[in-house]
Amino acid sequence: MISLNLHSVPMTSIRSAQFKFKQLLVAFILLSASLSASAINMIGLRTDGFYPVKDTLMIHPSLLGKTCTIHATSHFEGYLEHWYIMIYTPQGMYITSPVRGSDMTLPYMNSNGVWSYYDAILTSHNENTIVGDQLLSSFSSTSTEHGYWDPNNNGNYQDYGPIKWVPGDYGDMFTFTLDIPADLTSCNVKIDFLLSSTYDNRGVGVVSNFHHVKNLCLHVGYQPGDSDGDNVLNISDVTALIDYILGKNTSSDDIYQADSWDVNRDGAVNISDVTDLIDLILGR
Repeated sequence: MISLNLHSVPMTSIRSAQFKFKQLLVAFILLSASLSASAINMIGLRTDGFYPVKDTLMIHPSLLGKTCTIHATSHFEGYLEHWYIMIYTPQGMYITSPVRGSDMTLPYMNSNGVWSYYDAILTSHNENTIVGDQLLSSFSSTSTEHGYWDPNNNGNYQDYGPIKWVPGDYGDMFTFTLDIPADLTSCNVKIDFLLSSTYDNRGVGVVSNFHHVKNLCLHVGYQPGDSDGDNVLNISDVTALIDYILGKNTSSDDIYQADSWDVNRDGAVNISDVTDLIDLILGR
């Protein structure tokens, strides 16, 4: 008979094994979520110091009174030849300097069957127009270049109409700068997003007309546990936090990281913060 004396196993080894199991479990759950998640058509806002939590966007206190660069991201579930975005911000929160991103360059096939690239134009219709007690800034893009395809593979390329964005995720649609008022405590930002298309990139009739309104509540604060500063709680934050505890990541004195290491806010950074961070990722 073979028996195992659990009392002969050091508790540190047991805890280490438990932690490794938790780490693997978190990685598996996050992988499963990434494979099955289905987002709706909408614009997202991403920048260092912004922390999205459901319908709330946290703004780190270090950004108050400063100008930061915002990355506009999107997820399209249909083909798209035209989009129009209206962003309503409180007065004093100005939007300026829109710049097209890499996702505004679309691949397409020309009439000779040769692949090329079309640079879609980013149009700013107005910036910081006063609407009631808010400021309205609008941006749009409409594809004007036509693409072609060979439906019968016989060398006869047919015009399928304007080039479309295909369904998928786009992390670099465009950027703009946002002035954060120094006295901001909380506010609401409304994003009105319209898109349309009648054909896909092979001339097949589709209807991708969509209108979505997103209301975000902005609060000044920070997201505990976001150790690597990517605005998302995931396994990489666990790794970064462990490196910090082991003394492998002590060079940064950034206020953002200093506030984020202590997940449970007990004044110390240790293994309990790692456990609490895993619980946050798991939604406990």
